[in-house]
Amino acid sequence: MTIIELNRKQTTFRNKVSKVRNSINSFQPTDSTKDYIALKSKLDNIKSIIKELDILQNDYCALPDKVNLKDSLDTLSDLQDEAEETKLESIEDEPRNLNSQAKFCEEHFVNNHRRDKSEMSFLKEPCCLGESKQTAIRRLNSLWRKLDANPNLKQLYRDFIHEYLDMGHMWEKG
Repeated sequence: MTIIELNRKQTTFRNKVSKVRNSINSFQPTDSTKDYIALKSKLDNIKSIIKELDILQNDYCALPDKVNLKDSLDTLSDLQDEAEETKLESIEDEPRNLNSQAKFCEEHFVNNHRRDKSEMSFLKEPCCLGESKQTAIRRLNSLWRKLDANPNLKQLYRDFIHEYLDMGHMWEKG
């Protein structure tokens, strides 16, 4: 049942309740037999309206007979992702008032980072390392010597690196 059909039922139900309310408010007893018959009729109307209310409530709250919850969850997840992307796009489009330090940071990030297809941010490879490459090699060799001298520390370091790889924070460049 669609929401339109449910809304139609709801409107019909409201109209019936209004009719009963109006007839109860306009009830003018004249003699006891007529009072009993009129009251019995009104109570029957109220009982039928209560039954219709229960049916309407079940129609609104019940799941459809053939519903695939996994597909519904996937659809909901997709909608949430789209809403988040739209929200991020609207935030990015807003003009920002940045002070000079914030502007410098923003420019530095834009100039020194790139994004891949999955929208992950990467630091661009530097074009000129100068002497820093030799320093990095020296420090790496020093680290290897330190780890070779302490097997316990070497195992902890190895576990840490593997955990980092497993979590996807870094990967081997092939």
